[in-house]
Amino acid sequence: MAGHSEGKGAHPSCYYRPEKDRQYCGAACREWIAKLSLTNIAFHDMEGPRVTATFDKEWDFRGTKGFAGSEKQEMVFVKKEGHWRIASERELRVYWVRRPG
Repeated sequence: MAGHSEGKGAHPSCYYRPEKDRQYCGAACREWIAKLSLTNIAFHDMEGPRVTATFDKEWDFRGTKGFAGSEKQEMVFVKKEGHWRIASERELRVYWVRRPG
C-alpha cells in the first residue's frame, strides 16, 4: 500500500497542512487536464472532526505526461474552521495503471 498527503506524486487537490495551518494547490493544477470517476463511495467514523471515506477511483490525466489508472482509495478529512479538508489519502488497492512510454 502506498500513501501520501502532499508533495511529489500528489495529484491536483487541495490539502490541509496542519503543521502550516493552510491549504495549498501545487503547480500541477495548471498542467493537467483530468477525467476522474469516483464510485462505491462509503463514509466511516462520521462522529467528530475526522471522517474516513473509501471509494473506487478511475482517472485519466493528460498534460506534459499522461497517467491513467484505477484503484481503491481511502481519504481522511478533518474539519478546520468550519471547512472539511483532506488530511491524508492512501491507495488500498491498485487495479491497473497506464503510463506513457
